[in-house]
Amino acid sequence: MLTVTLQSFLDKVKWGKPFDWDGVTFIPLMAESPLSDLSFLLLPEALQAQKVVIREVGDGEIRELEAEVKSDEPILALQGTILQGGKQDRMLNISLLLAPKQRQRIPVSCVERGRWGYRRSSPLKAAWMAAMVAHAPLRHFLCLTAHTTYRITGEVRADQQQIWGEVGRASRRAGVISETEAVGEVYRRLGEKAEEILEGMRGEGFPLPKQVGMISVVAGRVWGLDLLPNPTVWAKVWEGIVQSNLFGVLVRERGEREGENGEAARAFWSALRENEGEVKKSPVGLGEHWLLRPPLEGFALVYRDSLLHLFAFS
Repeated sequence: MLTVTLQSFLDKVKWGKPFDWDGVTFIPLMAESPLSDLSFLLLPEALQAQKVVIREVGDGEIRELEAEVKSDEPILALQGTILQGGKQDRMLNISLLLAPKQRQRIPVSCVERGRWGYRRSSPLKAAWMAAMVAHAPLRHFLCLTAHTTYRITGEVRADQQQIWGEVGRASRRAGVISETEAVGEVYRRLGEKAEEILEGMRGEGFPLPKQVGMISVVAGRVWGLDLLPNPTVWAKVWEGIVQSNLFGVLVRERGEREGENGEAARAFWSALRENEGEVKKSPVGLGEHWLLRPPLEGFALVYRDSLLHLFAFS
């Protein structure tokens, strides 16, 4: 059981100079010392190094995949990671710390409604990629629906109909027609514009030294706070997380501004510091999940009193 509080982690974090683009504000989060010294691999690098093998469960289960960890180190798999391959592309429902040298069933949701079968272009049925993070509204649906079942049943299951609905909405907004209704096609269409913005951020020095996370604010609402254990990990994931928010912005329906971004971020930070949350033992792998309580949504993944990933939004 946890002997630390969420506030104890946030006390170690300071805000850096924001980066603004077209009504979007990215606020870097900085830390003088790591929030965790735990040694682990990230899922994309583990897949590339063949330190983990992803498989369909039996003949295939839409809501589950099997992860066989071959490494001596645990593997950190982040919520919203798009897993491309198998019989259809999936998305990870919540962040997990996969235990070393074990087979584990991981909770996922489908983001490719129109395919149920191995691609002819892929000779290896076990070939999987984890190169993208779901756009922000899709990550929101994961939290809003999967956390409800998590609290009640202990299973992290999202509302698949809502997930498909958001994939369809994003496809229409992006002008994408995909034969298999794959969300990855939307991201490929928007990739060039997102890369332009990322290049501007790199020109401003991002990722910054000592940066461990970021708050993303859109039209007066916090779309996402992602906080990772140390600058090395953040440097590996920051582009995917920024793209996640940019993809969401590029397919959103613009309305009236809800408020000022800086004010919204400060109110969010204050509410996050006071959020007591609810602790649940992770149903897969190692550690515990700290499920935030309304008016905020999100979770923290903690292992041995060390923060591995915090994702929250308002």
